[in-house]
Amino acid sequence: YQRRVHGVQELGEISGVHSEDVLTNAFVLSEEKNTSSLAIFKMISLINHSCMPNCTVVSSNDGKIAAVYTLIDIAAGEELCICYRPELMLMPKERRRTTLNTSHNFECCCARCQASDDLEDDVSDSTYQSFDVCCYLFENFIKSHDKSKEGNKLRKLFKSFIYHTPCLWIKHAVIRQLQYVLQTLLLSSNIAFEKKQVAQELEELLWERIQWESTILPDSRFSSVPSLHDQRLVALQAYNDSCTKYKNLANWQHKNYILSELNTIYDVYQF
Repeated sequence: YQRRVHGVQELGEISGVHSEDVLTNAFVLSEEKNTSSLAIFKMISLINHSCMPNCTVVSSNDGKIAAVYTLIDIAAGEELCICYRPELMLMPKERRRTTLNTSHNFECCCARCQASDDLEDDVSDSTYQSFDVCCYLFENFIKSHDKSKEGNKLRKLFKSFIYHTPCLWIKHAVIRQLQYVLQTLLLSSNIAFEKKQVAQELEELLWERIQWESTILPDSRFSSVPSLHDQRLVALQAYNDSCTKYKNLANWQHKNYILSELNTIYDVYQF
């Protein structure tokens, strides 16, 4: 089914909707102008979470329409489930539960979480501590007034962290933070050479993110369908939008592949 969505800016006009409800039940529809567009749905936001889902939520390129699609064959009467945060599928059980408890205020009891742990948490304490530092610096960057100075510091730090960390879901989180930093620098810098350098770094980073998002559904049940979930589509759209906006500042060598993927997705999923 498909439902037109209410943007977050409109939610204040809807009786009984509070900011905590938005953060807990909203979906990311698009990422542009250094912001994430969120939406809450009448029906889709009622779908339960699973760490191995049988459905995904897909939004149109303009973010005005979203729909739920099955990822596998589903028997009559079987519950439809989605994964609230795709990176959860690559985390060990206790980390998944802690993350969901923090972001969505519940302890996951899906079939996967009730089974024996399927992934080992082999991430060292020092990696977690370094990740916490990255998150702290990123929050400070968002609040800072001198984006250029702070952003150039984070570029080097985050790139080094991404290169050295062995943990995929932590690497992915910092990739998304660095993407925001680079997009902000492109808007704030007036130096032509610096803008070209940042744009090329953004191209490489977005491509790395797309590759990562393409492997986030490791289960063999998904081998017969296009590699798709909401954040992969967001990453493809972000590459295409950045290519259009900064086409003369970098070598967007994967643009034809990205357009082909987007057209296939929009055709298959009727957007």
